[in-house]
Amino acid sequence: MNTIKWLIAASFILLSGCSTIIPTGYWKMNYSNTGYIETKVGQNIYFLEYAASIVTPKAAVKEMWEKRAKELCGSEYSIEDYKQLTPMYKCTGDQRCRRVVSSAFLSCKPNGK
Repeated sequence: MNTIKWLIAASFILLSGCSTIIPTGYWKMNYSNTGYIETKVGQNIYFLEYAASIVTPKAAVKEMWEKRAKELCGSEYSIEDYKQLTPMYKCTGDQRCRRVVSSAFLSCKPNGK
């Protein structure tokens, strides 16, 4: 009987840990350190970053980055120094997690919107 209780407890722990790592949707950066964040660095110039959980496909992260770029600038903008990385970060307690981050400087054309 103790073996069954142990297996149930172990299964619950494993499943609860896996359920916290889900693909990231489209939203402003939140408490989970996923989503978009932009910093205005000049007139019509932004540094835009989109961070997602590691299970989010890189192509999807780029699409969400581009969606935010279009919201900020409209259809006309230029991109400088685009990067897509998978850095480590501290996610809970001492646990280290990995995420996908797309970032670049975004220069909006004045008549783009």
